[in-house]
Amino acid sequence: MDNRKRENAFSGLEAAIVMIAFVVAAAVFGYSMISTGMFATQKVQEVTYAGIKQNASVAITDGLIRGHYNEGQ
Repeated sequence: MDNRKRENAFSGLEAAIVMIAFVVAAAVFGYSMISTGMFATQKVQEVTYAGIKQNASVAITDGLIRGHYNEGQ
């Protein structure tokens, strides 16, 4: 056997553990991005519906409305 210092190699098991860690981290990051997008979409939908509801409301006047119409113009 050689007396020189033997360097440890990167084994297949270590590579698998690192790969699994990267996959788990990517899955968590992806889930958080999708969750954030869904939350933003829900808020936009609420604001849109509130705007439509406000726009469709009945106008209430407090006083007399007068108008003038010229048919020839």
